[in-house]
Amino acid sequence: MAAGGAMAAAMAGGAGAAMAGGQAGAARSRSLFLWDDGRPMRFYLRPGLAKLRLAPLVLAGGGRLCRVQEPGAVLLAQPGEAAPDGAVSTEYVTECVERNQRLPLEPFLLAARGRLAFTEAEDAALLRAARGQGTVRVSGCALWMELERSGLTRHSWQAMRDRYLRHLRPRLWGERGLRRRARVARERGGGAGRGPR
Repeated sequence: MAAGGAMAAAMAGGAGAAMAGGQAGAARSRSLFLWDDGRPMRFYLRPGLAKLRLAPLVLAGGGRLCRVQEPGAVLLAQPGEAAPDGAVSTEYVTECVERNQRLPLEPFLLAARGRLAFTEAEDAALLRAARGQGTVRVSGCALWMELERSGLTRHSWQAMRDRYLRHLRPRLWGERGLRRRARVARERGGGAGRGPR
């Protein structure tokens, strides 16, 4: 069912709960994600499949989604994902919907985790993906957004771009520079130590 169809079914409050992403029934209560004073709960979740799956549930329950992380908004993160202190599991939304009641946030708080380290396999995948793309393309955002959507690594597009530009590309240039200097030295007959570098 399309996200719009799931949302419409959820707002209609029908007995047959619409499925959003095939995982959780849509909210029957239009006030599910309202604070005690009647204000809508605001949630931030970085763009991706989880946001697409949860957006209809939050909106149908009276909540709001922020485009950027705002003060006072509930920061949602997927379990197992690197998350800052105070982040709440995405399971909070689905549990509230399944029980048709607003639950306390505390049991769904995620333990703060440091940055998720890149593995050698992820570094190799980034190098393969960036090879032959050109300086403008790897410096921009579109390539990295495509790679995040494709699930190339477990990291956000920003983290992949940063990893490539700050760590992987300089290493490549460093290795190429060393090989070039060695070749020039051989051509000059071993005079690598003479003259400015």
